Amino acid sequence: MTDVIVAFLAAALSGTGVGGGGLLMIYLGLAKDVSQLTAQGINLLFFESAAAGALPVHFKKRKIRCGVSVFLGLTGLLGAMIGAYIAKSVEPSLLRKIFGAFLIITGVYALIKKQRRHI
Repeated sequence: MTDVIVAFLAAALSGTGVGGGGLLMIYLGLAKDVSQLTAQGINLLFFESAAAGALPVHFKKRKIRCGVSVFLGLTGLLGAMIGAYIAKSVEPSLLRKIFGAFLIITGVYALIKKQRRHI
């Protein structure tokens, strides 16, 4: 039941732009002791499900530029393949630390950016 509640909260936060995927990664890593690569895979499926649900709305509102979407999709796929290859060759504990540092850096950046908008 806890997993369902966490997934719901992560989805709600993602929908508001807070970054529920990062929170889901933290939950999976700390509370569930899921390996970093497995947690990333679960997070990717989580994001893809949310994106698939939003896609018809964006198509209806004509907010999708197909040429740009194909380009970004292909380059994203290439980046994901390169990232997966690199991630497999990095020690899982180091990968977890790198990801944690990335979350902290992006969180601080988001806070600073938000503070500048309100000044």
